[in-house]
Amino acid sequence: MEEIQEFIKTVTPIIATVVAIFGIIKYFDSKRQEFKKRIWEERKSLYYEITNYTSKIAIANTIDIIHDELKGFWSMYYGRLSIIEDANVYVAMINYGEELKKVEHDKLIPSQSNLKNLSFKLAIACRVSLQNTWEPVKLENLGKLHKTQKNQKNS
Repeated sequence: MEEIQEFIKTVTPIIATVVAIFGIIKYFDSKRQEFKKRIWEERKSLYYEITNYTSKIAIANTIDIIHDELKGFWSMYYGRLSIIEDANVYVAMINYGEELKKVEHDKLIPSQSNLKNLSFKLAIACRVSLQNTWEPVKLENLGKLHKTQKNQKNS
C-alpha cells in the first residue's frame, strides 16, 4: 500500500506537468490559428479588391473611363497590398504594373494589351497565396516556389 502511495506522489506531478505543457501548446496553437485566420481574411479582402481593379482595367476600351480603377490600383500597388502580399503576388503585381505603365504612357487601349493575361495571372497568384496561408509550402517545395517566382517575373 505504501508503494502505491509513493507511486502516486511521484506520478501526480509528472501528469500535472504534462497536462500543463499540453495546455500551453494548445493555447499557442490556437493563437497561431487565429493569427493565420486574420491574415487570410485581410489578404482575401485586399486580393478581391486588387483583382477587381485589374480586371476592369484590362477589359477597358479606353484608358479615359477607368480613372478610379487606375487610382485604386496604384494606391494598392504602392501601399496597402505591399504590406500583406506574398512573393508570388508581389511578382504578379510588378508584372502587371510594368505593363500598365506602358499602356498609360503610350495611351494604348487596355483591352488590346497583355493586361488581361497578367490580370488572370495575378488572380491565380492571389488564390495560391490564400491557399498557402492555411497550407504553407513544405520545405522540399521551396525550390519549386523559387522557380515559379522566376518564371512569373520573366513572363
